[in-house]
Amino acid sequence: MLTRGAFSEVDTGAAPTLTELTEALHFALGDGGRIWLNDQRMVLIQSLVLGRLR
Repeated sequence: MLTRGAFSEVDTGAAPTLTELTEALHFALGDGGRIWLNDQRMVLIQSLVLGRLR
């Protein structure tokens, strides 16, 4: 399992690559902090919140 900030442990041949992820992920800070992944709007929430909703 990867730990926080352990990019050196990522398999360079694994898909998606770090380059592919950085090209697909966009943070629109000037637009209310919206997050986009491949032109689809995403929501970032804590897993604890999902557990509470469940």
